[in-house]
Amino acid sequence: MLRTPLLMVTHAAYIHRWDTHRERIQIGTPLEAPLTSTSEYMRWYRRNTRRWIGRSSASLGQVVDMVEQLHISSSSPLPNFTLANVHQATTAILDAFREHDRTLLQQISQPAPPSQTFVQPPPEEVELGGSRAR
Repeated sequence: MLRTPLLMVTHAAYIHRWDTHRERIQIGTPLEAPLTSTSEYMRWYRRNTRRWIGRSSASLGQVVDMVEQLHISSSSPLPNFTLANVHQATTAILDAFREHDRTLLQQISQPAPPSQTFVQPPPEEVELGGSRAR
C-alpha cells in the first residue's frame, strides 16, 4: 500500500488548484490605455507597496517623485501651491543625492588658501644640429 506524504495531503488543494489553473481564466474588459500614476489603483499601489529595495534606487525614485510633483503642480498650479512647496520638493531632491548640507553653507566657512607666486624656470638651451638655440 502506498503512503501519501503528509506534505501532499496538507497542500493537496493548492496543488490541484495549480494543476487546473488553465481552466480558470479570468475574463474582463481590457484597459484602453495604461493606468496613470494618479489613478485610484496606482495611488493605492504606491501607498501599499515597497517600491525600492536599495539605497540608490530609493534615492532616484525620490527624485523622480519630486520632479513629477513639481511638474504637475507647475503645469496646473493649485491655489495653495507656493514657493514653499518648491523649496520642500527641491530640498527632498537634494537630500536624496546627499547634497543638501552643501547648499546650507551659505556663508564662507573657511578662507581660501593664500595665493602663491610661481616662479617660471628659465628656458632650457637645446642643441639643434650642432648649434645652440634658445
